[in-house]
Amino acid sequence: MTIRKLYTSRVNDTTPDDHIGHLGEITYRDGYLYYHDGATAGGELINGGGSGGGGPTSWASVTGKPSFATVATSGSYADLTGKPSIPTVPTTVSSFTNDAGYLTSVGTISYNDLSNKPSIPADIGDLTDTTGLLGGGTPTMINSGNTAPGSAVVANETNVSVNFSDGGSGKFVFKANGQLQLASGGDIVDSTGASVLGGSGSADTGNITFSGDYMTGTDGQIRMRTLNVNQTASYNFTPGNSDYSTAVWDGTGITFNDPTQAIYDAIWALTNFSTIEVQVGSTWFTVTSSGSSTPGMPQAPTLWVNESAVGGPLNIDVVDITINQGTESYAEIDGTDFEVDVQDDIRMYANDTFLLSNRSTLDPIRIETNDGSHQWEFNSDGHLILPNNGDIKDNNDNSLLFSGSYNDLSDTPSLFSGDYDDLTNKPTIRIAVPTGSGPGGNLQADSLALAGLNPVTDIPSTWGGDLILQGGVGGANGDLYGEVRIKSGQIGANYEWHFTTDKKIKLPAGGSIVDSTGASVLGGSGSYTPADATSWATPAPTTIGEALDRLAVLMKTLNGGTGA
Repeated sequence: MTIRKLYTSRVNDTTPDDHIGHLGEITYRDGYLYYHDGATAGGELINGGGSGGGGPTSWASVTGKPSFATVATSGSYADLTGKPSIPTVPTTVSSFTNDAGYLTSVGTISYNDLSNKPSIPADIGDLTDTTGLLGGGTPTMINSGNTAPGSAVVANETNVSVNFSDGGSGKFVFKANGQLQLASGGDIVDSTGASVLGGSGSADTGNITFSGDYMTGTDGQIRMRTLNVNQTASYNFTPGNSDYSTAVWDGTGITFNDPTQAIYDAIWALTNFSTIEVQVGSTWFTVTSSGSSTPGMPQAPTLWVNESAVGGPLNIDVVDITINQGTESYAEIDGTDFEVDVQDDIRMYANDTFLLSNRSTLDPIRIETNDGSHQWEFNSDGHLILPNNGDIKDNNDNSLLFSGSYNDLSDTPSLFSGDYDDLTNKPTIRIAVPTGSGPGGNLQADSLALAGLNPVTDIPSTWGGDLILQGGVGGANGDLYGEVRIKSGQIGANYEWHFTTDKKIKLPAGGSIVDSTGASVLGGSGSYTPADATSWATPAPTTIGEALDRLAVLMKTLNGGTGA
């Protein structure tokens, strides 16, 4: 007989069929005992034997069993005894007996026959408007369920505003005066898409009023424009994303404290076509930028806006900035000015008179090209001023303007050559040569006396004729010799000026040389006006003599008492 040493233990194994165990271990599972040799998965089943038996006992081998009813083993309702009598349930209501006396018909019932009727107000004034439905009390926000910025209906005692946030469609305002205010660029159209605001009707679209055949700008300005806009970037800033610590909207702008670089990037990228929306609490506002102050990171930048904070200054919760690039073409009447600025062509046609008129008697009509580099002016005096180096040409590129050159003139007259010998009717020149011989044996006179023409025979003049100077030469080299003397005079007095051979001019006694005012330019009593009066002590000298005297005194002082 083989004796084995057995080991028992509790094994927590999620896969007991694979349990290997160790040599001599016995496990119990599913009503059976298993012996383990340390190698076989699941162990070896121990068969029944001896007094202890082995494995589960069959029901048939159990003795002393009690007697069980059939239903105990069948579980069938039909095997039950003493079953209750279950009535058959009718399939129609009419099969039931109405022993409780429920109403089976109503017939005609009068409201007046009702009891516990409510009290119905006879006038709207009898109502208590506790929720502001009739326009009183606190403004009511009716949210459309759209969580995008600005999607809501806002009602107060004066207006009902319908806001949309589908990328810039704006809002509609139903005013207390019965007017419907459309968003900028808005319209009311029929089922075909045609506007119904024209004709004899009238509408209020902000600052533009349509009435009859007129469109009026109530603020003095009407602007018609077309836009070509493309989105290039979008930003969503919140303090929760650490884009800024606070964004404060005051009366002039929005200041971003502790900004990120993205805040600066968005502000620098703003254009006239960009959009800016800010959320304060649950309300969205659209603002427009008028410039910015960006002192540089990490300092707080300020975005100047054209709208004042509602009850501000306010702390902004969310800032949405959409950067758009694009072009704009417009025609604008601003006060008394009319301006048209388009990105492509301007064409104007007429089948009758085409008049471009400036009623001003002072200002011209200007035409510019190359962005103002060249300008033509049609002046009110009838003159046309061309740009610098401008011209007027025919279709063959030939100039129609005179070049200014005499050679380009046609039918020019024959002009005087400038040669004395080509003159006709020349006067007779009288030369008086006193007796004497020239130097070197020449026949020229030592002196040449010039005499006026005979006033009677040569020039019909009361006071004499022209005076012609003619110099003489002498020597083999044709050198000039002697003085040149000029004589003039009047009855009873003759004066003579000498141009001497030592380069001097000798005046007659008491003679002088004067300027156009008759003041002497030779000094003495000649007038003197200093170029810089501050160079002189006050008063400055007024004559040349006075100036020289004052200079002489100064020189003597500088020379230690020795005169100049």
